[in-house]
Amino acid sequence: MEQHIEQWPAVPICYFFTPENNRCPIPIMKNHYGVTIRNNFAEITNTQIYQNPFQKPLEIHYSIPTDPGFCLTNLTVYYDNAVVEGVIKEKVKAKA
Repeated sequence: MEQHIEQWPAVPICYFFTPENNRCPIPIMKNHYGVTIRNNFAEITNTQIYQNPFQKPLEIHYSIPTDPGFCLTNLTVYYDNAVVEGVIKEKVKAKA
């Protein structure tokens, strides 16, 4: 069965909260997708580069909007010389 996504959700993926608790997007500088087909599965990689528009470091939030048929297997974040491995949890368990 072929699935076609017409449009990704129009919500900011990487954002921070202002002191007034408003959600503000972080400007994205680069967004690149790669697709590899293996044994009837599509492996999709997404490389994104964001730029902090401020002089001070920000605490950011990163969300991944997906289609219900998608399966997220890992998340790796590279920041300067640091590598952060994400922990993937079911939505209900992540909110607990």
